[in-house]
This record gives sequence, structure tokens and C-alpha cells, in this order.
Amino acid sequence: MASIRKRGRGYHVQIRKNGYQTLTHTLSSLSLARKWAAGVEADMERHLYIEVSERTTLLSLLNRYEDEVMPLHKGSKSENYRIQHLKNYLGHYCKNSANRVHYLALSPP
Repeated sequence: MASIRKRGRGYHVQIRKNGYQTLTHTLSSLSLARKWAAGVEADMERHLYIEVSERTTLLSLLNRYEDEVMPLHKGSKSENYRIQHLKNYLGHYCKNSANRVHYLALSPP
């Protein structure tokens, strides 16, 4: 169950559920806080929510995507090329340290 409290200018959301670590997030409006809480709780109910550590690298996320999701796609051969490219250039970053500038550097002009 999510609890939402007003803190300063934002709204602090805390979700506690058996089998998951306590999640907290601060959002700017009450409606955004309710939507975020409802979405996360729904994912937890359907067992779709995956906890990702702050130290998780993009390489480990891309490897997992390659193993679990890519085999289900039709164009997995061309997608594999793109994944390898991302692994080479962004794989060593932690998920929170790679920012928009890193991604824009890879996009075609």
C-alpha cells in the first residue's frame, strides 16, 4: 500500500509490500504521485516490477535484454548489432551515471 505525504514543495510516496524493498520517490504534484504509486503497485501485483540497484551497469541490463527479450523479436539479428554497439560504448556506465549527452553522442545526425 502506498502512502503519500506532502513534503515541502513535493509529495513523498512510500510503497511497502511483502517480498519487495520499501520504495520511496518524491514527485512535484499529487496527481503524478498517485499515478506513479498506482503503476508501481500494479507492476508488483503482476510480478513485473524489477528492482535495479544503483550500481547496476548498463552492460548487465543489456545482457539481460539480449537473453530474455531479443529472442522474442523478429528482427533480432539487426537488433543484436545495435545492442553490441551500445555495450561497447555505454556498457561500463552505471544506470544512473549515463545521461542524455551519452545517448545523443550515439544517435545519427
